[in-house]
Amino acid sequence: MTITTQQSAPPLGVATPGTRFLSLVPATGLREALVTTSLVHLGGVVPTGLLSLRPPRTVVRGLSRPDNSHPGKPR
Repeated sequence: MTITTQQSAPPLGVATPGTRFLSLVPATGLREALVTTSLVHLGGVVPTGLLSLRPPRTVVRGLSRPDNSHPGKPR
């Protein structure tokens, strides 16, 4: 059985902040742990959201298709 990134990302996205929060609670208290965990989480979410708005680049530059081979064009 193969585990894909799409299958492993949601559990890791919950476990990582949860572990961080629970490790901070004894040392800093509930409020500080929540604020710190939220700020660290936003530190990753904001750049990821901004990068998702960036249009993809082509993998191979200079590669062009003949007019008749467009994938959406019927033959």
